[in-house]
Amino acid sequence: MKITGMQTNHLTNPLGYALQTPRVSFQVTDTGAKVAEFIRIQVAMDAEFDEIVYDTGKSPELTTIGTDLNFSLKPRTRYYWQAEVWGDNGEHAVSDAAWFETAKMDEPWEGRWIGSNKLKETNPMLVKEFETDKAYKRSRIYMTGLGLYELYLDGERVGDEYLAPGCTDYNRWIQYQTYEAEIKSGPHRIEVFLADGWYMGRFGLDHAVNNYGDQHKMILELVMQDAKGNEEKIVSDESWEVAAGDVVFSNIYDGETYVPTSNRSARYGAELLDGPTDRLTARYGQPVVVKEEIRPIEIIHTPAGETVIDMGQNMAGFLRFYCDEPKGTKIYMQFGEVLQDGNFYRDNLRTAKAEFTYISDGISKYVQPHFTYYGFRYVRVEGFTKEITLDQFTGCALYSDLEQTGWITTDNEKVNKLIQNAMWGQKCNYVDIPTDCPQRDERMGWTADTQVFSGTACFNMDNHSHAA
Repeated sequence: MKITGMQTNHLTNPLGYALQTPRVSFQVTDTGAKVAEFIRIQVAMDAEFDEIVYDTGKSPELTTIGTDLNFSLKPRTRYYWQAEVWGDNGEHAVSDAAWFETAKMDEPWEGRWIGSNKLKETNPMLVKEFETDKAYKRSRIYMTGLGLYELYLDGERVGDEYLAPGCTDYNRWIQYQTYEAEIKSGPHRIEVFLADGWYMGRFGLDHAVNNYGDQHKMILELVMQDAKGNEEKIVSDESWEVAAGDVVFSNIYDGETYVPTSNRSARYGAELLDGPTDRLTARYGQPVVVKEEIRPIEIIHTPAGETVIDMGQNMAGFLRFYCDEPKGTKIYMQFGEVLQDGNFYRDNLRTAKAEFTYISDGISKYVQPHFTYYGFRYVRVEGFTKEITLDQFTGCALYSDLEQTGWITTDNEKVNKLIQNAMWGQKCNYVDIPTDCPQRDERMGWTADTQVFSGTACFNMDNHSHAA
């Protein structure tokens, strides 16, 4: 008998989610037992279960599919839990430890909303440099940004998610995210890049801008805890600096222009801004991540003289490419779903430009968009001064981090292709919220579309966060 698939609120080891009452579930495998006669759940402050804070006792009333943990949670705390099962055939098993970690809950924010009125018309970068005289056992960053943000610590991107804090009704709630960080002794640098996203960028049936606000801003708390439990904090305030960021233009529909010059941009003092602190909530949805990487299958030279990369698969996401071009070289890309008469075609996108422009800084490196995504199979490319190869390019399929739970294969290849198409339809339209399309100037959360598809979606993936 083995206990596997341990989850809290349908999530594996969730960090910083809005858990309310945690509900734990698990699976029992490798057993001849037909039912679990008794189940016991224990919760502790440590992985060794020396400090137990909750114990259901050995109970015939509990189930594997969901047990509520009815005890008071503390903010910013990791809890470990394990399950114990007795089968009706006498078999017995104890699980390994799983965990969940609370976010700030009702704890007041010490960080302030910051931005810059001087750089209001740009996509800014906010910077904080600091130094520590010791290494910290445990560090967490709690933050969000409007419209979208990317977080870097000491030059490395923190986390693997994109388009944070996600697509929500910002007038009602704004999700903040929790990140683990490693803080050693020495100098450190936090960078936060902001862009328009759904919050400020062109979006909706009327293609309006500033749907929820007209200024970039962010709020952050870095909490560092040493081996003795003492805490120190770095928070967003007027001690930060701000400069124009590398993303010159970004829009969900129209794409992005990326010019890596932020390290040479003029610096100004960050300003305290009014912000919706009362609407901040720990995250609900699972992060949008690169779930699959796809290699292109062909470089096409069309009758119209275009150079087009064929990914061999429609996807939602972006193209990552290796750039080894002289400084100032302009690389330009357009994204589309089909060819027409053998040529690149994008009229079905309506007003969505779906472009990416990169101005090389002369440093050989991998390049990709940061605050947008495309629905595409084909990419028209211009500007490379050297012959391109398929190895330079990778398609990054971007969608919510949902676990695939359903697979169907038949002896009919056409039926198999239909099933595969349905799966890719879900992947392409589950970029944070269920949408109607991933490519044109819409990409909206029409509830009728997802209602029709919801049954299939739940067979394909653990769809709790999108359907509950």
